[in-house]
Parts: sequence; structure tokens; C-alpha cells
Amino acid sequence: MTDSAFGDEEFYEYVHGQTPMDRVAQPEEFVGLAMFLASDEAS
Repeated sequence: MTDSAFGDEEFYEYVHGQTPMDRVAQPEEFVGLAMFLASDEAS
């Protein structure tokens, strides 16, 4: 899905420059957030 976007060097440099942690997040970093949002506590 993102291969075409990140294959564009100019776009990649733009995104990289806008990323505070200087890297792209890993899926496992979203697990806690997803669990919270899916729970009754989020409502």
C-alpha cells in the first residue's frame, strides 16, 4: 500500500523530515492504543 509512496524519494524525504522520532512506527507500538480504543473504557 505504501510502496509506491515511499518509492518516491522526494516524498520519503518530506515524511522523514516531519517525523519527530526520526523513524516510522512499528505495528506493535500501536497495540496498547488499539486495545484501549476497542475497550469499554474508551467510551
